[in-house]
Amino acid sequence: MKPRFLPALLLLSVLAPACGGGGGGGLPPGAIYPRFAYVVNETDATLSSYTVDAVTGQLRATGYVATGTTPYVVALHPNGLFAYVSNRGTNNISMYSIDPLSGRLASLGAPAPTGSQPYSVTIDPRGRFAYTSNVGSNDVSAFTIDAVTGLLTSVGPTVPAGTGPTSVTVDPSGSFAYACNYFSNNVSAYTINATTGALTSVGPAVPCGTSPFCVTVDPAGRFAYVANSSSADVSAYTINASTGALTSVGPAAAAGAGPTSVSVDPSGRFAYSANSSANNVTAYTIDAATGALTSAGPNVAAGTSPVTVKVDPSGKFAYVANSTSNNVSVFSIDPATGVLSALSTMSARYTSRNVTVSGGPAPVTHTPRFAYVTNVLSNNVSAYTIGASGTLTSAGAPVAAGTAPYGVAVDPTGKFAYVANTTSSNVSAYTIDAATGALTSVGAAVAAGTNPFGVAVDRPRARPRRQLRPRRSNIP
Repeated sequence: MKPRFLPALLLLSVLAPACGGGGGGGLPPGAIYPRFAYVVNETDATLSSYTVDAVTGQLRATGYVATGTTPYVVALHPNGLFAYVSNRGTNNISMYSIDPLSGRLASLGAPAPTGSQPYSVTIDPRGRFAYTSNVGSNDVSAFTIDAVTGLLTSVGPTVPAGTGPTSVTVDPSGSFAYACNYFSNNVSAYTINATTGALTSVGPAVPCGTSPFCVTVDPAGRFAYVANSSSADVSAYTINASTGALTSVGPAAAAGAGPTSVSVDPSGRFAYSANSSANNVTAYTIDAATGALTSAGPNVAAGTSPVTVKVDPSGKFAYVANSTSNNVSVFSIDPATGVLSALSTMSARYTSRNVTVSGGPAPVTHTPRFAYVTNVLSNNVSAYTIGASGTLTSAGAPVAAGTAPYGVAVDPTGKFAYVANTTSSNVSAYTIDAATGALTSVGAAVAAGTNPFGVAVDRPRARPRRQLRPRRSNIP
């Protein structure tokens, strides 16, 4: 079956700038649509994937993959084909390939070692280098990225940062990197060697608010912003285009309690902070001349303990990962004022810590591929493929079920199907062939209550396990 658009076009994916997610660099010509979203689930050590409805912003779950222990941040390669997760419990970065049509993830093999407790990972806008901020070893690790395989290779020794660097980001030109230091209350600036990716410190660290948790750069590379979790505000800086040095832009702008993330929309007109202690999001307008932030109205309610806010590449939607309510809040963005309006909430897995969104020149279109029919009198299930016009074609001989099968349901990842058997009072389970849609029985049917008529499948979740804490436990 031919794809609806050329896979090569999908390589134009871009990322909205945000904490630890990679510079930005503006948008390519033409319309940009949100395509896929990814959420880091800290407690159960997984990375969830979703497709994004470009009209409504709604998320549709497509599955999840395992990460290292205590994952924290996910960053996407600018070509849209690779994803990287910092694992602060196992001191490494997990690497994944991304299917350009479905957005699903596949492991690239053994993780890449980092410094101690990598909180943040970021990719430079050209996709050549990756960086992690390591809270435990107070430094930044640098890597080169293989353009074909997506694999990371270490670039020499780590580079010193301040005390407790929780976030690192790269400016849109790929010339400078910045790390905010939680315990020393400042921001370290670096120049990036265009050939090797190595970092060189740009003078002394610049003061910010108390307990800075996230640093990001606007899409034009003119301003930097830092979310200060203990002083409940956001610091703004101008960036020297030649040296990368930061200069403070007046007093910090007030946020809600405990801001742990700051994100700038692709137009560079609006900024948002996720306030983890206040359970809300603050919206700001950005002064185009100075970079100063001004409140865009009352704070907007999110879920419980919102940790990350990310604006999608089209600038239409904002997504907030809520770590205690284990879900993602979806908001629309008023294009004139930047004000947020709640749209929907998508369940995630345990401790949804970080969210990021990719984009491209074509929206994702959900195309149904298979259909299943239970046959009550013949005690089996028929499978069909669905054509472009909605026509059904048999996917082979019916597969045996229990007695009087009635209800059928497919799990959200499309891997499994379940059938409620009314007379035999049990449920049959099947795997689904990803290419043909054919069903294969998974062992014996499982007992249910008397005369089950229906079956439903929840989104995949995991039983929570003991969360590993960093040695400095007062970092959120």
